[in-house]
Amino acid sequence: MELKVVLMGMEDFGVHIYPKNSFVLKSDLVGDLISYGFVQDDIAVLSSEKRSSTFEFDNDQYILEAQVWVSNNNNYANYVKDVSVRFVHCQPPQVRDGFFEVVFMLCSRHNMIVKDAYSNDYYNTENFEDFRQSALSKIQMLRDWWLCFFDGDAEELRISTKSVWRYFFAKHPDLVKRQE
Repeated sequence: MELKVVLMGMEDFGVHIYPKNSFVLKSDLVGDLISYGFVQDDIAVLSSEKRSSTFEFDNDQYILEAQVWVSNNNNYANYVKDVSVRFVHCQPPQVRDGFFEVVFMLCSRHNMIVKDAYSNDYYNTENFEDFRQSALSKIQMLRDWWLCFFDGDAEELRISTKSVWRYFFAKHPDLVKRQE
């Protein structure tokens, strides 16, 4: 049990995207995700104060996931609070291009900004290449860690965050035994 707590978040890379000095209607943003190819996975009502919708993009090569959080203020319940976009980094390299394309699309169409959770830097469409370079180095760091943890297993497969740990621990049962 402790192992899962320690390793949470090392399987994927993602960002939060926030509206910049404006309101973004949830229906507009969701419409763009759907037109891009995302499918609504489920609707999660976590509490009366936190509401989100989860979407998945699966193009038979890779999977991207998006979660749209709406405001917890009833007066602004139809407005986006933030969007998280993420992917499991053991997927084929095309996932990175798709990820950057979706993040750029959301930023440019909805006047949104990306917040880098590691450095607290903010990026928009004007300095997006800086974000891309920063993100690529972090993605590589996570990928290297993943390879080290799973004894060099460089298998690239189309997989979601819901399935990745179960798949790799089933493939490497000795790792769980070593931790016990």
